[in-house]
Amino acid sequence: HTTPLQSLAMATKPHSKNVATTRVAMIAIKVLLLPFLVHAIGRHLRAHLGIQLEDEAGATMGGANATQVTSSSQNTFAAGSLAGKALELAARSLAPPSQSTLALLREESDWKNNLILGLCLPPSVDFESWPRFMKSWARNFVAGLSLYLIVGGLWAAVCYGPLKKAFYGNTPTPSGVDMAKQIWVSLQAMPLYTALPAVCEAIVERGYTLVYPRVDDFGVGAFVLFFVVYLTSVEFGVYWMHRSLHDVKSAYGLLHKTHHIYNKEHTLSPFAGLAFNPLDGILQAVPYVWSLFFIPTHYLTHELLLFGTAIWTTNIHDCIDGACEPIMGAGYHLLHHTNYRTNYGHYLTYCDRIFGSLEVPKREIPAKKTM
Repeated sequence: HTTPLQSLAMATKPHSKNVATTRVAMIAIKVLLLPFLVHAIGRHLRAHLGIQLEDEAGATMGGANATQVTSSSQNTFAAGSLAGKALELAARSLAPPSQSTLALLREESDWKNNLILGLCLPPSVDFESWPRFMKSWARNFVAGLSLYLIVGGLWAAVCYGPLKKAFYGNTPTPSGVDMAKQIWVSLQAMPLYTALPAVCEAIVERGYTLVYPRVDDFGVGAFVLFFVVYLTSVEFGVYWMHRSLHDVKSAYGLLHKTHHIYNKEHTLSPFAGLAFNPLDGILQAVPYVWSLFFIPTHYLTHELLLFGTAIWTTNIHDCIDGACEPIMGAGYHLLHHTNYRTNYGHYLTYCDRIFGSLEVPKREIPAKKTM
């Protein structure tokens, strides 16, 4: 028996090419409409509660999305009521960033540029005179490349070094040639990979998203709530983007096939985590950026999560099954690389479970000791 959601997600076989393409198009259209819907809700709530944005009021105080609340916000709910506070939070968090917010975001970007480029470039290089986009791109390239090589190198050194017997037993492991090929593919893609966060930063600094720079702008409770919603959106988006790259045959042949040449346990390694066609890798990261348009998100947290995918993809390509349910670990991802039709999820298994594409690794159950 299949659930209604699983029925909607059917048509994954090769002969259902047209159905799969239509389904992908329908999902894309709905996702593209989300920002417009969310911003319309925010405008309606602000009008209903009498909340005026800082920039509209001509105020000069700091703080993200700062607002002035008029007495009309008490027309529907008693002052201080839980429902009133929730609606006010929604109205404020769904407002476009104020000029003071954008100034703080630019200040934060300058700090990151000085930190990373200042450490990596010789004093003779005047990176301060570069255009903002070039500084951001250079910073992200240095950070992404360093993270990939350092984390992948240490991971491989441990997995295939002193702990090889404990992790793999007598199972063959990737050769140096296989890992070198994966590194080469990743290095070729790195300039385009790291252009995405630079483009995102430019969009954020122009006020087109709902990001905010300080956790206390809305409080820790709201931060946690927004974080969960953001991760849920990312998980859903990555799942369908990844699955679409399999279901739409032209996308698989032109883009995703590059990654799936590593389809055996003895060819997958930590370095395979970023060995994609660059457009493929960018498409699978787009949900991280697109979610910013309709979900209030702490910007530094977004950046840490985006770059954290380099660590995560290192983990799920090492073929070590940690059996940490409901995490979509290496055991699940190895099955994805060997059968191509299951386990499309990002961090967790729930999207695959909901949409009927989950395959659970077969694990040995330790025999019970008898007296």
